[in-house]
This record gives sequence, structure tokens and C-alpha cells, in this order.
Amino acid sequence: MKLFKLFVSALAVSAMSLFAIPVSAQGGWGTLALLKGQTRVNCSFDYSDSVIQAKTEEQFSAEEPNWGLAQEEVAEKFYQEFNNRVFKANVPVAVGSFPEADGYTLCIKPSNILRNGNFVGRVLLLDASGEILMDVPIKAKGGVFGSFWNLLGDGMKDAAKTVAYRYMDFAR
Repeated sequence: MKLFKLFVSALAVSAMSLFAIPVSAQGGWGTLALLKGQTRVNCSFDYSDSVIQAKTEEQFSAEEPNWGLAQEEVAEKFYQEFNNRVFKANVPVAVGSFPEADGYTLCIKPSNILRNGNFVGRVLLLDASGEILMDVPIKAKGGVFGSFWNLLGDGMKDAAKTVAYRYMDFAR
């Protein structure tokens, strides 16, 4: 019986560590606490290493002449969703394209984008010199109906929701 209890305890600890969300100050979500007191945070998107519908970003952009414009529209969906979430929680911060903002840049870096807008990637927090302070994985769910741009926008809104909630956990 003691051996069974020991086995169950070890299994529970293993499962908890497998699904734990990193919160250490060494690059986990907890690093977002550095943004406490910021009212505007620059946010950028890096598709340079992305695989988009089984193509490199370079191949995809060559086949899709609207890719540049679509990136701006998708970024706006991220900004709007994040800002709406934190505004409703009375947290005075805005993310957007604010290159003049002092301090930090939040960078969304999708690595694999599917046709339905689902993507996996990384969320980075960079300091003013470009040093990576936070690097955490993210998985976002795209949409069901619409164009690829609409579905990717849904994926970015899902990512924004996750980042906003994590931000509110640590930067209030």
C-alpha cells in the first residue's frame, strides 16, 4: 500500500510539472511584472522564421501579394483584443505599434501557422537594447469560417487573450 501511495504521489508531481506554466523571473510569464507601471508597450510581430501553410514566410509572401497589408490587419486584431481585455479589468496599459515607447517590446513570433489560423509560436519580452527577457511558448486557436486572414486574425485574438490574462496576473 505504501508503494502504491508513493507511486501515485510521484505520478501527480510529474503531471503537475508537465502542465505547469513557467513563472520564474528567468524568462517565464512572471517576467511580465516588469511592465507594471507602463502605460504604453510597443508590440511587434516576427514572421521571419514562420512556416505558413507549409511554406516559408518568403515563399508565402511571394504567392500572396496582400501579405504585408494582412499582417497590419492581424496585428490590429491582437492590439484591440489585448487592450479591450485589460481596459475591462481597469489595468491602465495599451499595447500597439509604439516604437517611441520607453523600455520594453512585446514580440509575437509565430513558428507554424495552419490554414485555419491556428498557430504555435513564442511570446518574447525584449528590453530597450533588444535583449530577450522572456521567451514563453504560446498556442492559439484560429477560426472556423472566413478567409485565411480572418482565421489568422481569430488566432491572434486568442493569443492576445492569453497574453492579456498573463499580463494581468503579474503586472497589476
